Amino acid sequence: MPTDLKTKLESLLQQRSMEEEELLVQLQQLCDESALAFSKKQQTLPLGTFLQNQLSKLENVEQQYMRTDFEDLNSVIGGFTAGELVVLGARPAMGKTQLLVNLAVQLSAKQPVLYCSYDLSESALAVRIMSALSGMDGKKIRSQQLPEHEQAELNRAQEDGNKLQLHCYGGLNNGIDALRLLCKQHIAEHGTKVIIVDYLQLLSSNKPRQYREAEVSYISRMLKKIAREEQVCVIAASQLSRSVETRGGDKIPQLADLRDSGSIEQDADIVFFLYRPEYYGYETEYYGDNAANTHLIIAKNRNGKTGTVELRHDQAFARFHSIQNNDPAFKIAMDRLSGLGFEPIPGSESPF
Repeated sequence: MPTDLKTKLESLLQQRSMEEEELLVQLQQLCDESALAFSKKQQTLPLGTFLQNQLSKLENVEQQYMRTDFEDLNSVIGGFTAGELVVLGARPAMGKTQLLVNLAVQLSAKQPVLYCSYDLSESALAVRIMSALSGMDGKKIRSQQLPEHEQAELNRAQEDGNKLQLHCYGGLNNGIDALRLLCKQHIAEHGTKVIIVDYLQLLSSNKPRQYREAEVSYISRMLKKIAREEQVCVIAASQLSRSVETRGGDKIPQLADLRDSGSIEQDADIVFFLYRPEYYGYETEYYGDNAANTHLIIAKNRNGKTGTVELRHDQAFARFHSIQNNDPAFKIAMDRLSGLGFEPIPGSESPF
């Protein structure tokens, strides 16, 4: 055992005040670093072999996409893929947690999904999931005072939930190293393909850093590392800064609004923003009948198109639904959107 490794290990074991869980995390990190140091030199490939290997993977690219139930979204991004870091940014009350829950339910019908909630308690997360499965208002579910027909519907929703490949984690350990270990465990045991994190700014680096921006940058890079090394899709929610609220105009989110670190924008392969015009008082005069819809803005897509799709939501935010492009009830005047800089989706009359 190299002297440097022995010294680090002895020093770690001498820290009597460290909690057992944190000690395990630090030991795992030391093991990972040591394994990397002892690994054989990475093999390089001649260009011809490299291209042949990569092009053979692209032959089945359609099978690699993990598609949602939102067909308008699928038409823009194709679907989620392994190795991607996807960031969903929004201000409070936009519905980002419920959209994440909807995505978890949809994706886990076909592949194993791990949902890590650092924002909601386990009971609150359970209510959100049941609300998404049943379409019922979460307040009714929490009350447990349901008429017989609604209780029957709730029971059916629970049976549907039992068929999903969805695992939930609502623990209190919000360290990024603990998350990495959890992901490795679930990938090994369940073949997890999608990891959802709600939300990024609630994670901790477990290492003292002078500035919050440096810590968030480290967390963002680690999420990207998990996606790339484990070949899973990581979908992480992110808070947006208050600058959205303070500036004038339409208050449509921008990449610069990602809170605490510019590295989130840099590390992410896809960046979505949730935007609800009615929240800011934009009603029929500006957006027509679309004011009540949730606009999912694809602000960055490293491997494809950007644009905006609309999702219809129920009043309790239990479910989001795609809006068909030919639905006349969800069109707005294009002359009111000049200068916003969003390209319309092919086949749609509106970029929103």
